Amino acid sequence: MAVIKIHIVSDIICPLCFVGKRKLEKAIDLWKKTHGNSSDTFSITWGAYYLRPDAGTSEATTVDYIKQKTGMHDITPVIRRMEQLGRANGIRFKVGGRTGSTRDAHRLIYLAQTKLSNPEICDALVEGLFRRHHEGAQDISSHDILRQIAVEAGIDAGDVDTWLKSDIAGVDVDREFFEAQRQGIFGVLLFMIQGQYIVRGAQDPPAFLEVFSKVARNDSS
Repeated sequence: MAVIKIHIVSDIICPLCFVGKRKLEKAIDLWKKTHGNSSDTFSITWGAYYLRPDAGTSEATTVDYIKQKTGMHDITPVIRRMEQLGRANGIRFKVGGRTGSTRDAHRLIYLAQTKLSNPEICDALVEGLFRRHHEGAQDISSHDILRQIAVEAGIDAGDVDTWLKSDIAGVDVDREFFEAQRQGIFGVLLFMIQGQYIVRGAQDPPAFLEVFSKVARNDSS
């Protein structure tokens, strides 16, 4: 039995990170279907990255952010490509609303991973953050929105309030971001599998399956 460990360096405001999550999920489903007799398990963790490290709360509209990121005045072609890619992966991208710092969202993810040790809750939290921002055009720098998402994911409301009102784990997620940059990561998305295999970007399932096969072979040798 192999325990396939996947560490994902991402930022919630990155649309390709949401697409990459979907493609990884497809790859895991395919692996389980084609290896029905296998007892391989998957352990997924999330690492913080800030695409806008100096952003404040509700600092800009999503449209303005995309314009600034692409350097384009007319972002219609970009949005259309994004919507097409989303539909192909079961995502309905909706561009609108406001955006800002993702540091508090990353703090919630970090705390869910380290304090709760519940992969299902952590996945529900990450999924909720992606969906609310990219499909609901909601501002995930807002504590009210973050609280709703975290509670819906199954985290105790009292814990969420305590975490958000403090700066618990702020140093930790900052460290993750700076460590990623120290390692030469200056953008997302990146998957580190078994601590040695890297898959960059929102690649199709075969890219992941190839790495899963290497991990399984090494585990059985």
